[in-house]
Amino acid sequence: MLLGIIARGTTFTFLHYDAVKDSWQGVYDKIFLYSSFVTPFCLGIIAGSAVSGTIDTQNLSFSASYIYNWLNWFPLSVGLFTVVIFGFLAAMYLSEGVTHPELKKSCNYLGNVIILLMLFCAGLVFIATAAQSISLTSWVFGNPWSMTAVILAAISLLTLWYRIILAI
Repeated sequence: MLLGIIARGTTFTFLHYDAVKDSWQGVYDKIFLYSSFVTPFCLGIIAGSAVSGTIDTQNLSFSASYIYNWLNWFPLSVGLFTVVIFGFLAAMYLSEGVTHPELKKSCNYLGNVIILLMLFCAGLVFIATAAQSISLTSWVFGNPWSMTAVILAAISLLTLWYRIILAI
């Protein structure tokens, strides 16, 4: 994740402040694209591994304690879900920042598609919790505070989706 953050920031700087515009701009674009995927994916994997409660700090091997816990369905599905959330935010920020009507319409359409993909990935996260016996469902839906947050998030998502549809 740290390498992705560094690569993304570095290429962003080179893309915008490089005095010479040459073939390296394409290389910077590709590095920026891949690091923009890798960084939130790794963030989601790390968060999913921490939430799953499967990290065994008593294990003598670093890879057995930390790395192998990242490579199962729950952390991977949380990583994918995180990438989709970041993609949605990027599409919405881009939509608000452009003035060209066709580009704005394309960004809003992309936002609608990503919302459907986000719901699909959220379903994958809950399927992975059931498959690995992780108590995320009771943690999210069993606490009044977290249930309130889920209801508010659902209302805001539906409101946002309605506004995006109106903008198309």
